[in-house]
Amino acid sequence: MNQKQSTDQLLEGIRQRNRRVLRLIYEDYFPMVNKLILHNRGTEEDAQDIFQDALSMMYEKVSQDQLHFNCAFKTYLYAVCRNMWLMVLRKKKTEGAMMKDTENDGVLDNSLIQDMTYARRKQVFKTHLENLGEDCQRVLKMFFAGNSLKYIAGQMGFTEAYAKKRKFVCQQKLIAAIEQDVLFRELAEY
Repeated sequence: MNQKQSTDQLLEGIRQRNRRVLRLIYEDYFPMVNKLILHNRGTEEDAQDIFQDALSMMYEKVSQDQLHFNCAFKTYLYAVCRNMWLMVLRKKKTEGAMMKDTENDGVLDNSLIQDMTYARRKQVFKTHLENLGEDCQRVLKMFFAGNSLKYIAGQMGFTEAYAKKRKFVCQQKLIAAIEQDVLFRELAEY
């Protein structure tokens, strides 16, 4: 099996949440990530969290056919984990936030940072949306799904004018909560 087929098979396994493939990825690649994190002021638990976050981001991207790269799977995964850990170090304001690379074959790409930043912003958004009241969540989810205010009003039992007002109030609550989030402010720097 050549490298490209192997990468494609791993990505397909991630897409399908294939336990055998996920176990293989963990067995083959977690030690590399664990070594990176341990050599850069982290713990094994940190490494597990970073590894899981990286696989989650890759799952989301591969599920939406947005994950395309022209390097080895190992290289991409290492770069994603490295950049995620660097973001954690910066968040903790670790002095200098310098990293010691434990793998030398990594090709770090600006698009990786953008992908990770997007995934983190999306997570911040989702977290604060879920913290809103149930009515606000329903109104905003319908609105973000592209439904008209007339449709939202019908579903919620509101007048169209009240649906518009409710959407505005809920959006303002969501925006205010997101803007207060420390992680969001740090991500705004990227």
